[in-house]
Amino acid sequence: MRIILGIILFLFVNSSSICSAETIDIVAIKSQDTIPYNTTLCEFKDYLNRQHMEVRITEIALQSETQDELFNIRKVIESIRPNLILALGTPAARLAQESAENILVLSTMVLDPKSSKIEPPSISIDIPVQTKLRQLKSILPDVKKIGLFYSPSTGNVFEEASRISGRLGLEIVARQINSARELHNAFNRLCQRIDCFLIIPDSTIYSAKSVEYLLIEAFRKKIPVIGLSASYTRAGALISFECNYENLGKQAAETALNMLNGGDPAMIGYSGPKEICFSLNLLAARRLNVKISTEIIKEAREVFGE
Repeated sequence: MRIILGIILFLFVNSSSICSAETIDIVAIKSQDTIPYNTTLCEFKDYLNRQHMEVRITEIALQSETQDELFNIRKVIESIRPNLILALGTPAARLAQESAENILVLSTMVLDPKSSKIEPPSISIDIPVQTKLRQLKSILPDVKKIGLFYSPSTGNVFEEASRISGRLGLEIVARQINSARELHNAFNRLCQRIDCFLIIPDSTIYSAKSVEYLLIEAFRKKIPVIGLSASYTRAGALISFECNYENLGKQAAETALNMLNGGDPAMIGYSGPKEICFSLNLLAARRLNVKISTEIIKEAREVFGE
């Protein structure tokens, strides 16, 4: 009996050491080669390294999304046969889903994975509108009426904003529009009734050109704009809320470890960012005659126009 137990213990210890010493291959596909993507991926790698794991990560950044490029990426995945694919951004997540046959896939930096038909597990970068409204109330206590555009696909965001606004002493002044072409006239009608304007993620309404118009026109009309990321703040928005990308990388690494240790992807499901931050444009604040407290400025992740 002792001999049998000794053999079992020997096999268990040695199999465990083999697993722990085994190199884990991960293919990381980035939708863009930009700072937020790189920051998230860098913390993902650093977290795994801090766990003393033997990890080999192959990085791929999408360039043109041509058929040739997508074909080549699929060939890379087939040749490596990684233990896991980390997809950063919606285009990368779609490519990973199409290319990963019997390979674990984790996506992150996707705005709305469910509506984008991205399978779980996925860590969204979308910040709930109620979180934004609470933060906005603490930063700009004098704001009462908040403008907002939504399309049929984002009506749920408007409904959520309407539900929470009353409890915060705010009023949502919203208008449904169906395309970016309607934004010009809709904003002209709305601007006289609001204290600030909140941009929500909606590709039906917002494009690079329509956002540029909105920022310029709001600036002329002395209406602060709340953007979606630091790039909006840099371009003229007063404030933007976004997730903490270092924390997002850590969150993705923790989820990846769960999956690699046998966690059921369907049970892991969808999740959102655990930590958010905000950026400020002090030049915009001065031009708009908006006072930002020193305490708030110190809390900001990035400050522009100092």
